[in-house]
Amino acid sequence: MLSPSFNRNIKGIIKKLNFPVYVVVLDKRYVCTCRDENNQPDPACPKCLGTGYRIKIRKVLAAMEPEDENGLIRNEGKRVMNSYYFDADTTPREVVQIENIIVRDDEVDILMYPKLYRSDSNKVIYYYCPSAEKRTYKDVFLKNFWKLVGGR
Repeated sequence: MLSPSFNRNIKGIIKKLNFPVYVVVLDKRYVCTCRDENNQPDPACPKCLGTGYRIKIRKVLAAMEPEDENGLIRNEGKRVMNSYYFDADTTPREVVQIENIIVRDDEVDILMYPKLYRSDSNKVIYYYCPSAEKRTYKDVFLKNFWKLVGGR
């Protein structure tokens, strides 16, 4: 079991290192009208950003492992994975779902297998979210994303 001081220390580190990111939250209950006859979404769709689902964009705070840490996996010198940490007290649960998309500057990551870390009283303390770099249609995704949020 994790001690209360351990949980406070983890939360303190997350709070000290966090910075704003955007999270594209997928609502898989609703599919986008851009899907073709093969049920494939249009990568250039400005409504769903090529995800094929209804989306909601949230701006939240996250901490990320620095690129020189062990949590980073590289393939032929290119970044392919990062790990994000979210304080459970300030991050809505919908944000930390598998396949949601994190945007920070011109980096786009897709969440994979988020984990919830709990205290001894079973309260969620923080979320750990490994992510993979979005590789397909990244430029068109970012162009449409920044149009939606009114940036860049």
